[in-house]
Amino acid sequence: MEVFRDLGIEQEVLEKGTPSSLMGDTVFATALLGDEIGRIRTWGTGDESLTEYAAQSPCGMIDLPQTYLEPILLAGAAKRGAVVRLNTALIDFEQDAALSGTQWADAADAVARELALGLRAVVIDRDAHDAYGEWSRRAEIDEDGVLLVRPDGYVAWRRPGGAPGVEEATRLLREALAAVLCRPAPSPSER
Repeated sequence: MEVFRDLGIEQEVLEKGTPSSLMGDTVFATALLGDEIGRIRTWGTGDESLTEYAAQSPCGMIDLPQTYLEPILLAGAAKRGAVVRLNTALIDFEQDAALSGTQWADAADAVARELALGLRAVVIDRDAHDAYGEWSRRAEIDEDGVLLVRPDGYVAWRRPGGAPGVEEATRLLREALAAVLCRPAPSPSER
């Protein structure tokens, strides 16, 4: 609750939450209306737990599911100037690679075909000119490193350096994209 107070949303959180006096036991049952298997005191409702909870914070505890808390947090963040984007679709990725890291461009082409993605490789000093020689330093990677940049400009994955061969670069990029897209990397038989 102290954090919510600091954020200026404590009162709304208290209004939407369930106070500890109304919270009870956790029940284990065979079904929602089935036989009860067991019951335990939870959420600080037992005498010992309530004392322990009260000793940890000057605030009382409440129960507020994420489905109720998240809109309060988003509204509070937006009120303070945060840009909140929901329902954002992944359109494509852009991969930046320095000229000495052209194997990453080849890997991007291979993975784009495998995963049917609009993956575009940009090789610095081949496709984009680094007039002041600052790109690697500002991107926090070596010249043979790579960034995987989301369409909204955020860096989704970074390999600072140590350029592998094309085969290893393809494997690493495939794994990175699988993690970023929350889907398993295709097995060799699926490629």
